[in-house]
Amino acid sequence: MLTQLNLDRWADVLVRHATKVSPGNIVRINAQSAAEPLLEAVYRKVLEAGGHPVLNCRPDFLGEAFYELANDEQLDWANPFTLHEAQEIAASININANTNLRSLDKFDTAITQRAARAQKNRANSFSNVPQSQTIPPSIPNSLPCSGPPPFFRPMPTPKTPE
Repeated sequence: MLTQLNLDRWADVLVRHATKVSPGNIVRINAQSAAEPLLEAVYRKVLEAGGHPVLNCRPDFLGEAFYELANDEQLDWANPFTLHEAQEIAASININANTNLRSLDKFDTAITQRAARAQKNRANSFSNVPQSQTIPPSIPNSLPCSGPPPFFRPMPTPKTPE
């Protein structure tokens, strides 16, 4: 289990370094319910940095329900609200913490890939948004809250004066 100090440090790296949140930035935080301790730490750091956190939390079991019940039209649907959101946010922080890493193993990969393809345009619209993904060692990961996996962009190495 991570201590509060560890959680605060992870959150600081995500908010101040990976996404460089500044006052007035709208910051979307995607998280799963198992990530609540880190979610709270990140939320607080965004507020401390002067940002406006927007939460998108999805319990693990909803992914299973989607792949079990979604018809072809639902698998191919791309959420227009998410596309609009991508134009407004300054940063996106995605916290993966799935408690059952095998929960989607029972579904045909063609179905899960089809749904991911429908979200491809959404992922492309985030190309100008700083994004990060965190997976603390004690929290297992698998799929993000929704859509394709987020991108991790490492910070460039600062040049040292000679």
